[in-house]
Amino acid sequence: MTDTTKLEELFQAKVDAELKIEPKDWMPEKYRKNADPSDQPARAQRGGGHAA
Repeated sequence: MTDTTKLEELFQAKVDAELKIEPKDWMPEKYRKNADPSDQPARAQRGGGHAA
């Protein structure tokens, strides 16, 4: 098992346990791109992604 694979497993376990993930925490690059905080204001203007 590679170090990256182990990190991905630990990250996924954190997600599955619904633990808070901090920006400084390791995460897969594809997740970091989707979790870009610069997108937050635009998301809020669109209704925050919650169903009405």
